Amino acid sequence: FLGEVDGNSDIVDVSQKRNNGTCFQTGYGCTWVDNGVYGGAIKFNGINKSILIHTNESDDIDNELTIATWVKIDKMGSYRLVAKEQKRSFLNSPMFLSPYRLITVHNLGNYTNSISFQASVLGDFFGFNVSANNVLTENEWIFIAATFDGNEGIIYKNGISVANKSGSNFTIPKYAYMPLGIGSNGDGNFSLNGSLDETMIFNRVLSGEEIYHLYESNLRKYDSNYWSYL
Repeated sequence: FLGEVDGNSDIVDVSQKRNNGTCFQTGYGCTWVDNGVYGGAIKFNGINKSILIHTNESDDIDNELTIATWVKIDKMGSYRLVAKEQKRSFLNSPMFLSPYRLITVHNLGNYTNSISFQASVLGDFFGFNVSANNVLTENEWIFIAATFDGNEGIIYKNGISVANKSGSNFTIPKYAYMPLGIGSNGDGNFSLNGSLDETMIFNRVLSGEEIYHLYESNLRKYDSNYWSYL
């Protein structure tokens, strides 16, 4: 899907899958700002702003996916950019359950200013995790993408691969009716302190060339003399 705001509290899925989203815990709808990558963007406050998408079977991933988004971080922290994740009870203990999530990690162990893609998360257990360290900066629009095919995960920054990991052979579990969080997790927690624009999920693995073209075409969407599809 590709989320766009309608100016109030609804986020429209323009992929025709109809996984539309609603702004959550804001009281005033989404904060729409004019200084996106081009045009407007959604701004989050790091406290209680998020977009929740109450999805159906169309967002279940058959072990291949690509997540891509433009992000501008106002204050560095550990946030959920895109996360199909909720806290649920497991063996009588509450813990996070996440089929997949794209997150920022800051000042945690050896990770700082980092992007991580994780799949099959149960509490502190990561079925799969690939991270790119020291790739984020504050107050700058950055295009982040992550791909996963059940074996290999790759993270891209501004169309260029910056981290990869293979040999996992993990399967992304399916939880069709678990909310998908944009700028937070499915519970509205870990809210981003910053802005997102042009957030997309594909149910296939985009090639490195496709991701680079996606970065370039978004960056110069209104100046097509600078890019072309071959």
